[in-house]
Amino acid sequence: IVVQLGLMRQGDVVGIENPEVHLHPSLQLQLTAALVAHAITGRRIILETQSDLVIRRVIRAVLEEDLPQADVRIYFTNLTESVKSEKGNFRAKFRYSTLCPINIDDRGRISNWPDGFLDEDVRESQRLLDIMYGGLDSGDDDG
Repeated sequence: IVVQLGLMRQGDVVGIENPEVHLHPSLQLQLTAALVAHAITGRRIILETQSDLVIRRVIRAVLEEDLPQADVRIYFTNLTESVKSEKGNFRAKFRYSTLCPINIDDRGRISNWPDGFLDEDVRESQRLLDIMYGGLDSGDDDG
């Protein structure tokens, strides 16, 4: 990936599937920072990722104004099921995917947060904090 980025010129496009695979989390962040740095120079980078770290690092680059928000598009795949009526009583179910844009405001808030998007990590962190510090229901006033 790094070599390909080095060979790219302004206006070139590269597609990368799961750049986070087999990388330590700190390396995921470093690779994403390199991708952002190359994107700033006019290279077009299309990523397919399941890494919340990659997405969060891109959002942080936008919030820190390293990367113009107008240059970033983040989509999630939504699985939809529909029923198509055929002749007689025959009904066929079809499942298909649609790409839905994620709307991020100038403060980094996502207004159309999709179910399951980056939330398992947040939930697990909250569970860990609740166990470590007693959670919100513990009556502990120490915050």
